[in-house]
Amino acid sequence: MGLQEAATGKRFTAAKLAKTDHVKNARDSLNPRTFDKICRTIDEAIEDTVNKKSARLVWLNTGSLVGDQAGMPHASHQHLWEAVFELFPDETDPVALKNRRITVGGLIKWRVALRPEDWLVHYRETTKKDIVSGDTIYASEYWIKAEGVVVTSTRPTPTPSKPNRTTLDDLLNKFSKR
Repeated sequence: MGLQEAATGKRFTAAKLAKTDHVKNARDSLNPRTFDKICRTIDEAIEDTVNKKSARLVWLNTGSLVGDQAGMPHASHQHLWEAVFELFPDETDPVALKNRRITVGGLIKWRVALRPEDWLVHYRETTKKDIVSGDTIYASEYWIKAEGVVVTSTRPTPTPSKPNRTTLDDLLNKFSKR
């Protein structure tokens, strides 16, 4: 079980992700009960996504999981974002906004890595620009690695897929049209 980058095959361990700066900052700076509550909120949102989707393909990203249009209860959504806001409270500072988003994304990545299923993460280029650096923002998208999915980088030199097997390209093509 764990998390694997779809394009490169790089594995992420939950223990290593728990030590990233934004996750550590949240754990060390928030009240322990608040930190536990936001972790439970993310875990419940992931679990709801896993249970509601077809067994063939479970997909999520930060926005679908904990964004304004997410299906989680309003109180849980508000508690999560208010807790993260406490870490970076300046409303007008673009760096604070960026760090709030990175923190929530880091927490989601860590919590996904703790799940019992094998997961894939893909970093999709968006049309949005980083509010601080101006660089292109890449959105993390997660899938449960279905049996038969071969994780090998097929970019930039695609290789033909075997019949009746789902490949990384199949998954990327399916979700790039959204």
